[in-house]
Amino acid sequence: GSFGNGTLSITDGAGGPSGPANDNCVDATLIVDGNTPFTTVGSTTDGDNPTGSQCGALGAGFYNDIWFKYTPSADGSLTVSTCNQATFDSRINIYDGCGGLIVACNDDATDCGLTSEVTTPVVCTVTYIIRVGGYGAATFGTGTLSVTMEGGTDCGGGGLPADLDNDGDVDGGDLAILIGGWGGPSGDVDGDGTTTGADMALLLGSWGF
Repeated sequence: GSFGNGTLSITDGAGGPSGPANDNCVDATLIVDGNTPFTTVGSTTDGDNPTGSQCGALGAGFYNDIWFKYTPSADGSLTVSTCNQATFDSRINIYDGCGGLIVACNDDATDCGLTSEVTTPVVCTVTYIIRVGGYGAATFGTGTLSVTMEGGTDCGGGGLPADLDNDGDVDGGDLAILIGGWGGPSGDVDGDGTTTGADMALLLGSWGF
């Protein structure tokens, strides 16, 4: 007695939807302060299960992860959150690099239900790796990742990949370098080796830092 409408997706190879581009740590997506929509649908597990009470009351259990990289523009306090902004039981880990040490982690944050939020001190000379995934092996979903910085010492744009001329801020000089390097490596902001519209979007998102 059940009826309805839907969309059937058929692909070659293993079948089903392909995973996100940032499914593995080595392919982590560069992000800046603000909100970044994401999906873990089709992702695999690229990291270990965390242990320790600092990760949340439920301890281990981290699956179907995606990865981001973030360089703060100041020495201060970084908050990374999916709090009430994810459709699944989310987890967040922050590392000092792929395969590095866990800087901070969270399973279920206070007032966030089964979603996560973590705050940790950071320095602008370090690029941090952010891992977002689910608590269960069959847990997938979508959401928004929020990144905010507070307090500390402003380091200017020197800590930002978009500061292409290394003058301490992101402005017209960096935009000129990006446009002049279009299609080549000289204006690359996201680390993929080629200057494209994705780099332009990241540069404009960092404007004025």
